[in-house]
Amino acid sequence: MPGEKRAPQPNRAVRPELLFTELNGGVIDEEDYLAQAVNVLDNYDKSPENFRLPANEAVHWSDRQQIIDDDNIQNGYAKFNDGCYYIASDVFLPNLTGDMFAWWLNYCDDNEKFKWWHPSHHLQGGWDPQFYATPMYERFSDHFVGHTHVIKHTIGDFKSRFHNDYLRSENYFDCSFFEERNVKHCILARTHAYDPSYGDIAFGYLLYVAIERENQLFLRTRYWLGSFEKTAGGKWFNWIANTWLARKYLISKQLAGALWQHVDQQNACLSVFLAKLYAKESLYQPESGRFEVRAVVGDDNRSVTKPEARGDRKYFFGADEDEDGLDMNVGRENDGSQKSGSAQSGSQQSVSQQSGSQRSGSVRSDNQENDNNSDRESIDNGIELDEIEAGTGVRNRW
Repeated sequence: MPGEKRAPQPNRAVRPELLFTELNGGVIDEEDYLAQAVNVLDNYDKSPENFRLPANEAVHWSDRQQIIDDDNIQNGYAKFNDGCYYIASDVFLPNLTGDMFAWWLNYCDDNEKFKWWHPSHHLQGGWDPQFYATPMYERFSDHFVGHTHVIKHTIGDFKSRFHNDYLRSENYFDCSFFEERNVKHCILARTHAYDPSYGDIAFGYLLYVAIERENQLFLRTRYWLGSFEKTAGGKWFNWIANTWLARKYLISKQLAGALWQHVDQQNACLSVFLAKLYAKESLYQPESGRFEVRAVVGDDNRSVTKPEARGDRKYFFGADEDEDGLDMNVGRENDGSQKSGSAQSGSQQSVSQQSGSQRSGSVRSDNQENDNNSDRESIDNGIELDEIEAGTGVRNRW
């Protein structure tokens, strides 16, 4: 916790992520989000072995609507009879809201922020180049939908490269009960892993359901592992991989348990800094109905304002101050499968003040089949084979 003094650890080298804390007399600064997350992990003591779920309590992918409809709290992982795995994490996060969590997904767009979420497991994280075409202060709350999050991390003893393609949840869930159930955000992604022999393979689904209850966030996280799909030349691979024997080889109990623990630790890390970070970086002014955006241009500080979001959709505005020199004004071509903001020109501009800026992109069909096809097209642009250098959109090999 900020202001907390860490217990001295004699005869041990200072870890880089705690260097500022050591220089601060062992006291964790309130804005040192990395050190706060590290402190959470240092005091974490849950073992996956204690969180095995009975198979009959696991919710099949075909019954996913139950995650929205019921109040059955689940924490753990289970194996289905067909070899697939189910991972469930339900946590109550005081002082957080559903909007804060959605804002975080849009805000977490470089390596530094990604490591705050889990300092020891998260190695690199960035989005596809089109994601950065819309600067942070113009991103809608669902900006990540239709975009790809490319990540490199360790899960237990497994070091891997994943990417999550964020889908339209309304094509997979009945949204008519969202308001009744206080569901603020339902976020769904198709999860892929990179294999040196076979390339990128879809192998599961990731779901976040953000529900607000009694001034706290009830965050439900689910993974379904074992639904394999290779889009390019994968007819025979898909048939073989989706068998009980292949799943037994490809997905282990150790991986499922480590992934559950990873999710639980992520939520614990996020709970200690997100409220403070959101209050600092999201500058919505309710009395004026406007967002105030602090922008730094050269050596001069100035404040500009942006109008409130159009319609019933929200903008998340934050300070565009990136230590790595993130250029928010680089225009990028729209590949026709993802949403983009207005391309901005001019190397000296850090904040565009154009009125009526529009998000472009192809109109996506409301049916699930076309949604899947569109999402597959967004995968085939090569980004899954290259690391997106976080914060710049420049491709670079891992």
